[in-house]
Amino acid sequence: MPACLSATGQRKCRDWPGRELYATLIVGAVCCVGVGVFCGTVHRGTTLSLCLFGEVFNLHINLAEEMRRLFVMAGEVA
Repeated sequence: MPACLSATGQRKCRDWPGRELYATLIVGAVCCVGVGVFCGTVHRGTTLSLCLFGEVFNLHINLAEEMRRLFVMAGEVA
């Protein structure tokens, strides 16, 4: 007997499409939060790396500054 049928043969699965909407919204929210956390940690790591190179080694890297801006913009979009 299929999972959607009761013992009397009536369909019990009519409320499933309503549940799929909420699952999709939850998955979408979790995905956006994950992208935001990833971009935030990469931004923090890039900032700390630039501080390390600037203060310890007296080396200023312009390319890393541009990459940091790119991650900030990607985080804002997500």
